[in-house]
This record gives sequence, structure tokens and C-alpha cells, in this order.
Amino acid sequence: MKNQQDSIESFYRFHDQLKTPARCQVHRREDFFCDRELPSKRRHFYKISWVSAGEGLLFYGDQCFTLSAGMLVLLNPNTPYSWIAQTRVQKGYLCAFEAEFLANNRHKNLLLAAPFRAASNPVYSLAPAQCSLITFLFEQMLAEQCSNYRDSAASLQNYVELIVHEVLKASPSVTLQPASSLPAAQRLAELFIGLLERQYSDEHTLHTPGDYAGRLAVHVNHLNRWVKSVTGKTTQQHINDRKVVEAKSQLRQTHASISEIAYSLGFNHPSNFNHFFKKQVGISPKAFRTHYLSCAPVV
Repeated sequence: MKNQQDSIESFYRFHDQLKTPARCQVHRREDFFCDRELPSKRRHFYKISWVSAGEGLLFYGDQCFTLSAGMLVLLNPNTPYSWIAQTRVQKGYLCAFEAEFLANNRHKNLLLAAPFRAASNPVYSLAPAQCSLITFLFEQMLAEQCSNYRDSAASLQNYVELIVHEVLKASPSVTLQPASSLPAAQRLAELFIGLLERQYSDEHTLHTPGDYAGRLAVHVNHLNRWVKSVTGKTTQQHINDRKVVEAKSQLRQTHASISEIAYSLGFNHPSNFNHFFKKQVGISPKAFRTHYLSCAPVV
């Protein structure tokens, strides 16, 4: 059966936790259906889960992990996963966010960190001192989420960054296959996704599936077929999604004109950017920026 893909809205709706849309939301695991079986599918967002009590089986791609207290899990949108609880009591915290949440210059490289890569081990066992720190950080995130602080999103970004760095200090729960022994399709998808992210860090030279195929020395049809087989999305869909994230980030966080943003994203003319953005998001770049600056909800 073909893997489906959950949006962050449908994820919260399934768990009866759909509130005001936010790019990042933090919850206690006991408030979700973590004591049940969840189907295998890709989720169109990143998720960090901290298990402080309870056990269960996580099926992640073609791997299976037994989760228990003291484990931290980092999941990405490109790998399908499912969950089977083995104990009724499930406690801890979870944080779900879309790529856009970490799109600013300081935090964007976090999504390239080893724990979030599609071929990486997503499960980490933490030392007792780290367990206390992770619990403290999640409690701070919950408090921040409920505060009226105008820049609470920036604070949440910083807490997520601290959590990821603690994971980088820890050891994966099992040893992964070396990259050379991974399936060829998975290796190529990993290379493509890493190259795509680097475009918004320091390169800005690749814009089309053909550009990426050329850099990776494969035929564009070959790249598209293998990337879709691993991630469920075509190379063009990945490029469009990442371009929207960057466009929203620049519209929110910079004073660059819409024309300047269009050219920085590889569009030959601002009208092409306007058409692309409206097709992907539902409103024009100008309307998006106006709504954001006036604190009105946006897509």
C-alpha cells in the first residue's frame, strides 16, 4: 500500500490537539495517543519526541527500534514511520514543526544535522544528566508557548537548537550501516536533499531538477525516480517546497523588496515569482507580508 503523508494540521486534528496554527507546537506525550498503534506514513513535518516513561516499537523506514525511558527521537518528513505502544503509560514531551520554523539564517542548518538526515539513526539514548536537561528544556518550551511574549517563536527556536546539540553529544541507540552499504536510491536521495539545503546556506546556483542532476552526475529522470521512491515526492516538489520556505522566511524576516527576493530565488522576473508563490501558498507575496506584519493568521 502506498505511504500516505500527514500534514501538521491533520496530525494535531487526529490527536484532538488542533489549536491556533503555529509553526511549532510543544505538548506532553500523555496528551496524545502514544498509548496506541499509529499507522505507517510520512508526516509533512519534523518531530522531536522525548520518552520519560513507557515502552513501544518505532518502525522507521526499514528499521525497528524499541523505545523506552531516556530516549530521544528525531523524525523527518522524508521517511515513513509507525508506532506500536507496548505499555499503557506513556509520558514525555513532543515538539512538531515544519521546515519553515527553522528557516532563518541562524537555525536553518539544524535540519542538516545528522539526527534529521533520512539515512540516520533517529533514536538516541541520553545520559542521566542529559535527561534532566531535556526535561527542563521541554518544560521551558511549554511555558514559552503559553506566554504572551511577542518573540516566543525565536525562543522556541533556541530551545530546539539546544536539544539538537544535546543529541549530537549523545550516542545513537544502535550502529547504523555505513553510507556505502545503503541502497543506491537512499544514498542519492540523501545527496540531493543535502545539496538542496546547501543552496540556501551558501551556494544559490542550482534551481531546476536538471541543475541538481547535473551536479550529482545522473540523468534527471533517474534522479526524480529514485528521490520519489525514497521520499514520496519528486525533485521538483522538494525544490518548490524549499523555495516556499525560503520565500516566506525572507518576506517575514527581511526588508528586501519582492523583486529582490524573486531574483535571489532564481526567478527571471518578479511576476514569475508572484505567480509561483500564489499557486503554492494561495495568496500573493505582498499579501503574505502584509498579513504577517499585521499579525493576522497566514497560510
